[in-house]
Amino acid sequence: MPIFSDNFNRANEALEDGANWAADTAPGLYNIVTNQVVITTGGDFNTVAWVDGIASRADMIVECDMRPTSTLQNPGLFVIARRTGLGNLYSAGVGGPDHEPQIRKQVASVTTILASAAGIGASTGFRTYRIEVEGTAIRLFIGGALQLSTTDSSHTAAGFGGILSSSADATSNAIFDLFSISEFIVAAPALPAIAVPLGPAAPVFEVPDEPYGRYKSTLTLHEQFSRARLG
Repeated sequence: MPIFSDNFNRANEALEDGANWAADTAPGLYNIVTNQVVITTGGDFNTVAWVDGIASRADMIVECDMRPTSTLQNPGLFVIARRTGLGNLYSAGVGGPDHEPQIRKQVASVTTILASAAGIGASTGFRTYRIEVEGTAIRLFIGGALQLSTTDSSHTAAGFGGILSSSADATSNAIFDLFSISEFIVAAPALPAIAVPLGPAAPVFEVPDEPYGRYKSTLTLHEQFSRARLG
């Protein structure tokens, strides 16, 4: 369930100037422009904006709609999780000229690709990217479809979620919209089955039907008492 969301529908400003957001880069790299976030200058894979307005957590789902402004120099488009400090985090998204799905980790600002797949094709349209970190499991979804899954134990402590991009030049920027952080829904434990003991069966007596029948039927003790009162 969502614990934080941001549609960026507010006045133009540097992203970190508003509540809830911080940035690991020079001020003004991520800017709100016309109700979306735009990364407006080139950067490297430490170009991170993250949400510091909620408590850190280890397991989380981070989702954002992202797109490049041009396919000539495709920027990397990533959502991040477990950001514990500068250059220490997990990220999942697309990189490279054909938008190859990737799951990455940064440890002391050194980036390692943990999993990758063939490119899904560059596009200037929005796609929804989601990273899930749960224990040592890390998953990437694009457009609601699972693209990659891997495990890693480099970062296990609680951290923060956010967005990450690199841009090769000022002609190919990244745009972000509809950001959210969610928790995993924990199913309630099933209630144990309770065996209800049955009491002893009521005694059954055979009595002749009266006054019309010649055959026998079975009557419980309660039915016999009822007939006696009515008789």
